[in-house]
Amino acid sequence: MEMLLKQSEVANNKDNKDAIDIPAEIKRREERLAKISEIKEEIEQRAQARYENEKAEYDAKMKERATKEAERGRKLGGRKAVAPEHGPKPKDQVNFTDGDSRIMPKSGGNFVQGYNAQASVDQPTMIIVGQLMTQNTNDK
Repeated sequence: MEMLLKQSEVANNKDNKDAIDIPAEIKRREERLAKISEIKEEIEQRAQARYENEKAEYDAKMKERATKEAERGRKLGGRKAVAPEHGPKPKDQVNFTDGDSRIMPKSGGNFVQGYNAQASVDQPTMIIVGQLMTQNTNDK
């Protein structure tokens, strides 16, 4: 905020085409902060839903393991399932402009924010006979 005030003083003291519109800039920043708050809430909701799904799977695995151990009368070998962690993961993201799109790998080792679209074409007539749009990166 102080930086904006200093820039406005400089702009007022000289005729500057590059001067910023302070009220518009403050409004833009406030809108951006509001959008960031919405996105944080959405990330937390997604993390909660993922946690509930993972917790249900974990509980089912542990129940199955306990049943098998009771039937056999001994502990099972192998690793026990790891309990899911609560809360957002460091790499959780949401796109500000299109929340339904996903980050997908692209040839050459790059990534693109988008969708995976498939089309089926009738070879002789070149008419599209089927289409599929998905968020899954793997189309095999």
